[in-house]
Amino acid sequence: MEEKKCRIACTNFWVLLAFTSLAIIASVFTMQMQHMIEFSDEEENKKDWWNCFSVFVNAIAATILTQFFATVVEYIVKKENHGTDIDFEDSMINKSFTISCLISYGGLMLLAFWERSFMLVNLLMIFLIFFKQILLNLIEAGRPHRYYPKVFSTHKKKFKPHCRKFPNDYEQFSYRDQHYDAEKQLYMGEMPRERTDGFNELIIEFGWIVLFPPAFPIAALFAIGSNMIQYKTEKDGIKMFRKRGEPLSTMDIGKWLDYFELMSTIGIVNSALLIIFTSEKLTWFSEDMSWAELVTAVFIIENILIAFRFLLAAAIPDNPDWIEKEMFANKNRVRQVESEIDDKTIVELNTGKEKDFIERCLEQLHHDRDLAALHVQKLLKGANKFMELCG
Repeated sequence: MEEKKCRIACTNFWVLLAFTSLAIIASVFTMQMQHMIEFSDEEENKKDWWNCFSVFVNAIAATILTQFFATVVEYIVKKENHGTDIDFEDSMINKSFTISCLISYGGLMLLAFWERSFMLVNLLMIFLIFFKQILLNLIEAGRPHRYYPKVFSTHKKKFKPHCRKFPNDYEQFSYRDQHYDAEKQLYMGEMPRERTDGFNELIIEFGWIVLFPPAFPIAALFAIGSNMIQYKTEKDGIKMFRKRGEPLSTMDIGKWLDYFELMSTIGIVNSALLIIFTSEKLTWFSEDMSWAELVTAVFIIENILIAFRFLLAAAIPDNPDWIEKEMFANKNRVRQVESEIDDKTIVELNTGKEKDFIERCLEQLHHDRDLAALHVQKLLKGANKFMELCG
């Protein structure tokens, strides 16, 4: 058994390594395309067009790899044969996040810190958002519109002879419509039980916004536009071609929350690096500064910004006041119900021998039974405290 697990782990490692290596090679190769052809000073315009073409190829390669990496990750995680759904989901999240970051940010990082070109970073961001966010979402949203209308049309053709065969069951057209709609829903697609792909897409989009704001500040506006298009297409697809989803309870979004926090913190560091190492518009930092001085400047600036971020997060409450009040009220209601249950249990126990025992306790408290009953609440609290100590 252990040998089989080791063999599966080794196989998964090599598959992941091969796929991530392919993503890195694609990014490096498309960046090296810019230097494959020598251009003279008079051919500066051709050089710019060639650089744009190399960036375009990088975006196409990232889009193609994005189409396949989810299938590869799902295959690897299923081969691992996790014992619980939580372990399966965590493994999916970790691998999806790692590979998608290499695919989506590899070319951008090379352009920002190797080529040191804000213009090419802007261009690649536009291509990536268009191909990976808008185009792929439109293709994904268009698949149900191409497939399910054919399925529904075929079913409708088969349903008409059925109605003619049993005319007594469909004397009214409303019965026929109800039966047809009920059978039509059987042919609809299932709602996905996992949202790994959706969260992965969101966190990549969030990374484009927070990792490269100095180079491409308009990324947030592009993200809003692409999300509006995706919301409209997904809403129509769910309404027309999906069955009603099974409601599932969850406490939060799981590990994705940690990755969002990580991405926001890395974004501060990466923005400082972009401004100091890549930007040509700075006047405070001169080109004569050594690498040690530049690294020191980055370290100071990013620590100040990270400290400000955590102070701002501490100052802003996680929940509005009305939610905090409602949560506090719910806790009090729970305590009251628990107290009522405890009191009811004590009363139900006051039968038979237990009742005689309580009578003797009351006699010991006071010779007047009514006055002794006033001490019952104190006895109840003492009994509860005793049970807590025993527990």
